[in-house]
Amino acid sequence: MLFDGLKKIKPGTTLKLEIFKRIMNINLFFGHSLLIKKVDENDFIFFDPNTGEHRYLSETDLEKKINDRLNRFGCTNILLVDGDSYINHIKRQLKSEV
Repeated sequence: MLFDGLKKIKPGTTLKLEIFKRIMNINLFFGHSLLIKKVDENDFIFFDPNTGEHRYLSETDLEKKINDRLNRFGCTNILLVDGDSYINHIKRQLKSEV
């Protein structure tokens, strides 16, 4: 399902990837934030603030990176957000606070 969606986005697009887990009995969420950039049809950049930028990844390589982070952080859910929309939202928030 993830890669069906990635096929539909244009090269040059950046996505914010949130991996998280919800603890039901106390309604708490925890997780980790990452970035994915689609360079070309089967060429991705993966950014993890803990390990830096990982370039020249195929879909298979990207899948391994995502699964590794899900396992490492004990996360069970994924949320993808259009990175440009997210950045524009943050800029609007910052302008309103100034």
